[in-house]
Amino acid sequence: MDYLKLMQERHSVRKYLDKAIEPEKAAELNAYIAELNEKYDMSIRLVEGEHIFEKALLGYGVIKGCGNYIYISGKDDENLDERAGYVGELIVLKAQDMGLNTCWVGGFFRKKSVTYSHPSGHRFVLVIAIGYGENQGSVAKTKTFDDVSLTKDAPEWYKKGIEAVLLSPSAINQKKWKFELVGEDKVKVTTANGPFATVDLGIAKCHFELGANRQIEWE
Repeated sequence: MDYLKLMQERHSVRKYLDKAIEPEKAAELNAYIAELNEKYDMSIRLVEGEHIFEKALLGYGVIKGCGNYIYISGKDDENLDERAGYVGELIVLKAQDMGLNTCWVGGFFRKKSVTYSHPSGHRFVLVIAIGYGENQGSVAKTKTFDDVSLTKDAPEWYKKGIEAVLLSPSAINQKKWKFELVGEDKVKVTTANGPFATVDLGIAKCHFELGANRQIEWE
């Protein structure tokens, strides 16, 4: 997959067509999710035909017309939220490559309507709406290299990592990360507090590694 191209093309979509995901696409996505569940100790599942977004209580962030979602859960440890962001974003980019649209959803849905339950010892984090959008979404306001990087004079791989980070989705478009090169291949990243900030951190780390095209040693 051309990850940078997918990151550039992918935008959050909140209005969906009444169109089912084709069985062959669902099977391909489920196979990919199964691989990630095994690798990262997650219990993620594609759920189809459940309209959990239809009667959100608040107007902001409402998802319309979407009857499918990715249920994100995993082993309940101190790293789960960050891992959920990392792994969930891999699924988001896979979906984009398959011609599907997505939107991270941390709230504004009927949790009591969710029928899937995770295994014992695992914890639910959030969901991702998935399906065919009425459009491809719009470009969100972003930040600059200097906004998110404390390191200014950096090797090319680091710059490419930050380029990918700037394309990361973030809860209410916060993008509060600060990256810093602290060794030859070691990167430090921090984030300010905010809604789903740790999940956002996992998403940003995913983008950085894919953009840099290398396994990063995180401090």
